[in-house]
Amino acid sequence: MKNKFTFYSLFILFFLIACSSADSVESQISTMEKDKLQNQVTELQKEPSKPKDSQAPMCGKFAVPGTNITGETCQDGTQWFIDPDHYGNQRIMKTVDKNGCWTETGEDGGIVNAYCDDGSEPPNVNQIIDVARPDADTKARVDADAKAKSDADAKAKSDATSKSTPAPTSKMTGRERLLSIEFNTPKQGTLNELKQEYVASIDIPGKYRTRFIEIQNNLNSIIGGYPRYIYVAFNKNGTDVDNKPVLDKLAEVDYDGFGKTKFSVSDIVQSCLSGAGELRTYDANPYNLCVEDLEFIKNPFAEQGAEDSEIESYVKMAQHLAHEYFHHYQNAHALDRGLSHQRDRDNPESTVQAPRWWLEGAAVTFQNAWWRQNWQDLPTLKNKKWSDVSSWTISNVAGDDQYKETRNSIINNEENRGCDANWYISEKDNLSMSKCRGSIMATAYLAHLTSYQTVWVDIPRDYYELGFWGALKKHTGMNQQEFFDSYNKFLRAGNPDDEPPAGWSPNEEEINKYADFLNILTSNK
Repeated sequence: MKNKFTFYSLFILFFLIACSSADSVESQISTMEKDKLQNQVTELQKEPSKPKDSQAPMCGKFAVPGTNITGETCQDGTQWFIDPDHYGNQRIMKTVDKNGCWTETGEDGGIVNAYCDDGSEPPNVNQIIDVARPDADTKARVDADAKAKSDADAKAKSDATSKSTPAPTSKMTGRERLLSIEFNTPKQGTLNELKQEYVASIDIPGKYRTRFIEIQNNLNSIIGGYPRYIYVAFNKNGTDVDNKPVLDKLAEVDYDGFGKTKFSVSDIVQSCLSGAGELRTYDANPYNLCVEDLEFIKNPFAEQGAEDSEIESYVKMAQHLAHEYFHHYQNAHALDRGLSHQRDRDNPESTVQAPRWWLEGAAVTFQNAWWRQNWQDLPTLKNKKWSDVSSWTISNVAGDDQYKETRNSIINNEENRGCDANWYISEKDNLSMSKCRGSIMATAYLAHLTSYQTVWVDIPRDYYELGFWGALKKHTGMNQQEFFDSYNKFLRAGNPDDEPPAGWSPNEEEINKYADFLNILTSNK
């Protein structure tokens, strides 16, 4: 109030001085009033200047590790952030209510996300989003501005990288094109730097994005960050408007006809891991996508109708993401040949012909070895004990129980899970695994003969040039039939209660001490 009066008084004083020659004005103010105003001017000159926003709350800047998210949190509880990977350069305001439910609102007034700390959905969130969503004109303007900026950014980025990344030309082979974009080169960095993405419908709670990022960051540090890997979270019960970011991304990467013959969330089928784009042409533009529905994301591998605890869901999803990212790694090193017959069913010999039992067996053994050695490095689990997280395993290949159970079924001819005395691994297991777990266990047998360095690293390093079976022969001395004969004989030897042989399971130590993932392009052990 004092400052308002002071500035008002100054205004009067300066006005009177400017009009001092007019006697009629001068007579309207007494000498005493002039003195009073002059004193206030003097006091004001003595008072230190204050910034105009001196009443604004104090704010602190922050950045989210492993992402491009930056923002600031203020004393009054408000929070602003910018997430360029999902919302461009739009500032998003984040507020929380007394129940711990958060609302994220864009500059256009539309709510882009809403969730509660306890994992529950905010009350009437769909109504809130519908009401707050901008009208068509506003939305069209915002979309147009965003597209214009996106196009400008893309051009600038293209200009900046044109010297280091060769543009595709008709003279390039598919292999040369993929090498030019470093498709098979393991790197370290943020998801954005590694060209990895998480894309979700706007009604997917933000905590699932956080979960994915912290798990993927850890996987990248162990196995290496490979580009063009996209995790897509959609909601089959949501609207096309809510799922627009997902539909746009699927169309952008030319996934399964989206943007051409498919345009709705009802067309999306959950699938992981799925390929998109060409591999073998001069303008090859491949991606690998894991496309999963909110229902699965909330409760992965849960019993029908069951709802798992937050910690159980986290553990299962971590193992699942490790498994699927390993498939992306396997694909990366097949380059333009493609990993298996599924890439070229008419000419399967043109691919590296990786068999199904190895594709899945290697991914399962890796997921479990990674989980056992790295769970404690995941931020969400930093205060947990091994006993809190060790009760759940989504699949196993190299465990003692599976080993004994399978061999007992074969040796004693006691049918169990498709295994009996008449089961033998054969070429048909290369294309689709039989029900008997003896098929996928061939991976552990290969590790026993060689090592997990060979199973996980050496074979992927060599199979582009040699094909899978050529790589196996290089490291075991056996061709396909000789390997099958050796394995079938092994399953029937000795006592069914014997313990697994040396090297059957991965070592219980840090993975990089026995499997050199990060030097796959240069190592030749």
